[in-house]
Parts: sequence; C-alpha cells; structure tokens
Amino acid sequence: VYAWDLDLDALMKVMPERVLYNPVSPYQPVRQDMAFVLEESVPGAVVAAAIRKAGGKEVTDVTLFDIYKGKPIPEGKRSLAFAVTFSSPEKPLTEEEVARLRKRIAGALNRELQAEMRT
Repeated sequence: VYAWDLDLDALMKVMPERVLYNPVSPYQPVRQDMAFVLEESVPGAVVAAAIRKAGGKEVTDVTLFDIYKGKPIPEGKRSLAFAVTFSSPEKPLTEEEVARLRKRIAGALNRELQAEMRT
C-alpha cells in the first residue's frame, strides 16, 4: 500500500502562467550542412548558439555532427560541421532566402568567433 500527499498550492506557484510552445510549420523545413574552421578552444555549444542567434527565428534546429582535425585544417584549429534546419511558419523558404541566411550566419561567426566557413 502506498500513500502520498500532493501540495497543489506549492505546485501552482512554480508552474508558468501559460504553457509555452513553438508552433509546427506546415511547410517543409530545409536542412543544410554548414562547416566552420576555428580555434580548437572554441566549444561547439558556443558555435551552435552563434548560429541560432545569427539565423534568427528561421533556424529551428542546430546539431553538431562532425569534428575534424588534420590535413588540410591548420594546426591548432578544427572543423565543426553542423546540420542546420531552416523553417518558417508563414511560408516555404526559397533557395535565395536560405542562401541569405547562410551568408548572414557565416558573416556573424567570422566576426564573433573568427570562424571561416569550410567549403
């Protein structure tokens, strides 16, 4: 036999005023890989956060899938490759819009982290 006591007042105090969620877009997302060469000391999480920030609301997911060191990457640097998902709840993204977002992300990472986009 088990018994328990639930304090609803305490539970209601820690619950948010409203439930927050991200709407699911009815349009097909675009997933593209982006790789950057940067100093080994820069954590992947910092790069992922910079990608999200630079891409804005159209970047819905960023996943690190590869870390590479060795030729032709210079000594003291490494390549981090990310799968970046672009999506908009208002409309399907065109190739031109995705290309602009990629360029904006690459520019921001170059300024902030001295990262070079790997081609």
